[in-house]
Amino acid sequence: MTSKNSFRVTFHVSHPFIDAQEVEVGIAMSPHFSQSVGCTKKTKSGKPLKGAYTKTNVSFRIHEDPLNFDEYCIESIINENLNNLDSSYLKLLNDTGGECHYLLGIFSSENVMFEFSADLLARLSKSKVKVKFDFYGGED
Repeated sequence: MTSKNSFRVTFHVSHPFIDAQEVEVGIAMSPHFSQSVGCTKKTKSGKPLKGAYTKTNVSFRIHEDPLNFDEYCIESIINENLNNLDSSYLKLLNDTGGECHYLLGIFSSENVMFEFSADLLARLSKSKVKVKFDFYGGED
């Protein structure tokens, strides 16, 4: 029986004054979306809104499509991505008021369980990278 449990992992950076383009270069990944502090707010389609962004927000997709729990390990994906990030740049972001986090979108209509090893938790802590969870599911 194939599981209907899937997930998506994204990496996010927010910062009070560093421009989104600088974050994109520092993280060295293609952004899914980016908003620079002080720029005019816009809808997803690009239509201008009132006001300006109060901080920079950049989101990076680690992979394109949701992944199946039966085929992929969340911890391995995060470890591999952490290996590719510049730890000194993450430190700079955090030391200057920014925040970095992984967002795990978990999709399931069943019970699902996973864990992170103490080694991964230590790496995330040392890098000052948070993990946020967003669970989706329920009756069809």
